[in-house]
Amino acid sequence: WGVAGTSMACFKFVVIAGQPMAVAVIVALRRTLSLTPWRMSFLAGLGVSALATFLLAFCHPFALDPADLAAHVAAILVVTGMVTLVGGPLLKIRLRK
Repeated sequence: WGVAGTSMACFKFVVIAGQPMAVAVIVALRRTLSLTPWRMSFLAGLGVSALATFLLAFCHPFALDPADLAAHVAAILVVTGMVTLVGGPLLKIRLRK
């Protein structure tokens, strides 16, 4: 079934690798105009977490145990939630006066 302690390296890698990409995607999306900023930031968070998980595949030992799967899912949820909660308010439409 695996050990949760060995899967924490995967969790840390996805979260740490996702942070610079999250900042970059939020900065890039600030220049756009969206009617649904929360949905757009959620989808951007999914993209960032998918790219971070893809990068993990280059240095990840293939252990197919539930603890490793749970660590990956938790990391994806954390990165997606982080981008959604930070990016949602920053992407709201601001009208100029």
